[in-house]
Amino acid sequence: MNRKRTRESVLEAGKKFLAKIGGRNFTAMEFKKATGIDPGTLRNYFDNVDDFKRVLGVKERGDVEIGDVVERIHVDRKRLKDTAERKLLKGEVAAAEERAKLAEARLEAAESLTGRFHRMPEIQASKKKHTHPEATYFMLASDWHVGERVRPNEIGGRNEYTPDIATARAEQFFKSNLLMMNAARSAWSIDTAVLWIGGDLCTGYIHEEFVAENFLSPLEEMALAFDFMERGIKYLLNHGDLARLVVVTSNGNHGRTTKKVHAAGGFRNSYEFAMYRQLAKRFENEPRVTFQLGEGYYNDLRVYGEVIRFSHGDGVKFGGGVGGISVPFNRRIGREAQSVGRILLYCHGHFHTYDPGRRRIGNGSLIGFNSYADRNGFEYEEPMQASFVVDSRHKVVSNINPILVVKCRK
Repeated sequence: MNRKRTRESVLEAGKKFLAKIGGRNFTAMEFKKATGIDPGTLRNYFDNVDDFKRVLGVKERGDVEIGDVVERIHVDRKRLKDTAERKLLKGEVAAAEERAKLAEARLEAAESLTGRFHRMPEIQASKKKHTHPEATYFMLASDWHVGERVRPNEIGGRNEYTPDIATARAEQFFKSNLLMMNAARSAWSIDTAVLWIGGDLCTGYIHEEFVAENFLSPLEEMALAFDFMERGIKYLLNHGDLARLVVVTSNGNHGRTTKKVHAAGGFRNSYEFAMYRQLAKRFENEPRVTFQLGEGYYNDLRVYGEVIRFSHGDGVKFGGGVGGISVPFNRRIGREAQSVGRILLYCHGHFHTYDPGRRRIGNGSLIGFNSYADRNGFEYEEPMQASFVVDSRHKVVSNINPILVVKCRK
């Protein structure tokens, strides 16, 4: 029967079989089972079974597998790429949403904590007619160290400091300033005052000895300092006959949570800055009070077109050379004036020394002489702060005075 088949009939049967199986590769046994044509018949007309399949158009096994693999690789690669891109996009979207939420939270916190008191307009002379020239009265408050202990027997009986003594001196600071401001009103018309809170209100734990020696922990010191400042500001508002009180702040080097001072972002780890923000929040509904919170080393206030520059002062290093701290400060002030322009006055603390100069005022301290000063041979100084007046007409600093805080005035 197989001999009666012609080459054409075998090819015709092969084409029908190939169409039936979808053009895929097949074996000789599969072909025989479906058509009855055995491999021997195929060899009569073709070199071998593979030759028959080539004539029909069936690809060789290797070719078919390579093609399938290549196609599968392309498909899988595209699918994996699409999946990866979707995952990446999902991750990027999630990260962007998280960043947006964080930014919104920070913005909300910043607006609620700083808001209108982050930056303030320049202090300008009013257009009112006054009997005397208009002026602004400045009070410098720094280096209070309200929780530090000073034992009189360690320093020859020249000073003592406890939280109770700090309380009395803080009260006297505001009382003395009110007296000096009223005295200055005999020569100037003053309805605006500036209170600089210049840092180191607390001693903190920056040295190991303070952990054991201080009366108060840093947080307790901040709570006490907050109370002092809150009551002092209220006192000035109630008795100072002021239309405006501007509070300018600087962060000290003692009130930090870090082991070392951080030049960038130091305010984020400052007990004092946190207290300043809460103090500003406390008076946010008082229209007479404006806060200018210092985040960096400097906090500049414009007064009658001039710049009053504030800093705690710890950025200036003093090695005890001839000329005292005036030499490094004057050198620094000169360099800064070249970049930022004229600075009418540079106010600083840190050195616990009342030191008024032509272009700067070094503030004293509330704590006064202590064991550190005695050990390092520093000159004795009574606990005191500083005050001055800026004249709007002549734009000069005048009436510079120490604010004594030890002996109470009635």
